[in-house]
Amino acid sequence: MSEWQIILAEKNMNLGIWDRAVYGRDTCHSFVALINPHGQVVSEIHGTTYHPKSNKMGYKGQAPHTFLKSIASSVGLSEAFRNAVVSRGIDQNWPRLKAFITDGPWRMNDIDAEHKHTVLSGTREDVLTEWLDACEIAEEFNKLDEYYMPVCARTGGRNCNSIAALMLHAMDVDFPEEHFIHAAPGFRNFLADQHDTLKSFDTRKVRHPNSLYPDLLRMTKGPTMLFHVADKSHQIVL
Repeated sequence: MSEWQIILAEKNMNLGIWDRAVYGRDTCHSFVALINPHGQVVSEIHGTTYHPKSNKMGYKGQAPHTFLKSIASSVGLSEAFRNAVVSRGIDQNWPRLKAFITDGPWRMNDIDAEHKHTVLSGTREDVLTEWLDACEIAEEFNKLDEYYMPVCARTGGRNCNSIAALMLHAMDVDFPEEHFIHAAPGFRNFLADQHDTLKSFDTRKVRHPNSLYPDLLRMTKGPTMLFHVADKSHQIVL
């Protein structure tokens, strides 16, 4: 491989008969990965849960209270639910959805070849420019205070697949949901239309070639980045 690549990966959630009963197939945790010309994973971007009270990240987030939020949103009571949680002083117990930019591989080693979609390939300059757009919109999203919502009857949820769709939007990649092998609930919940800072984000920035690696190092190895702050061991915290 002589080109840089960006991969959209699908990780089977292995929820068995529950997925197949609702969606007719297994659901997935989707994310994007940056691959160098040697086939090495330089970085991944995941949407997953962040727990404000413990300052920890999680990989799944299927706790009872997240499903309460899903039910409330499904019946149009999302705002009432938030107000009730805040008024009772338990707001910090509810996980938020955040985008985590990794340093090197985190989940790609678990992905079969048929569940990897090359969504972009090209020169270092072209691919890193788009990847940094995704990193920057991830930073903008993380400034928001969005509850994690695994599923929702109205929107599909606000989850990892919603973040994957936002990353593809930032990289100017069109990937129809129909191209997924697994079901990806939440992929169509277009976050960029829901917040002014995301809607106005410039997805076609021009970057100087000399700034690409320094910017990439800050996004992946910076000690203040959320992936390092929330889980310095780089281990999954359930």
